[in-house]
Amino acid sequence: MRISKLFVAAFVAASAMVSCTSKQVCLDGGWEVKTVGGVEVSTSEKAPVIAFNAEEGKTHGCLGVNLFHGAYTFEDGKLTFGNLGMTMMAGPEADMAVESSLQAALEACRSAKVKDDMLYFYDESGKELVSLKKIECKECEGHQADCCKAAADSCSEAAASCADCEKAGTADCCKTKAAEDCCEK
Repeated sequence: MRISKLFVAAFVAASAMVSCTSKQVCLDGGWEVKTVGGVEVSTSEKAPVIAFNAEEGKTHGCLGVNLFHGAYTFEDGKLTFGNLGMTMMAGPEADMAVESSLQAALEACRSAKVKDDMLYFYDESGKELVSLKKIECKECEGHQADCCKAAADSCSEAAASCADCEKAGTADCCKTKAAEDCCEK
């Protein structure tokens, strides 16, 4: 009986620590929005980005003008966003239109698929809503500072884990430390 209790406790602990395994698709990190409804995204001020934290089940980012945060669930290809909180700033009309389309796409999203460095959101019928490109830490420098912060949080976490890797003598597990000052540019 004691062995089975230890086994159950170890299993629960291991399950809680795993956020993304090599066998499951992981959304962790920052993603730059490339298209919404099949139309290439172009904004004058801020590049829309979405960042995911699988361990906490939280998301945040920039929709083009306003920042957002909230919860999400992703399991077996099914992706849904919980209630998202958002700032309420005004911006250029074209950027607000992109933001409105992106917000509607997030509300309609029911599934997602990762292929190479691209992430795709789909509605209930399987129609593509949004395409996003993975943001590598070194790429943060090309983004507007406040929007970059949304994606750079995960980049900063990568930079922090890089320091841990260096201590362990495996620095090659981290591609770059550029994220540490990404948002100060």
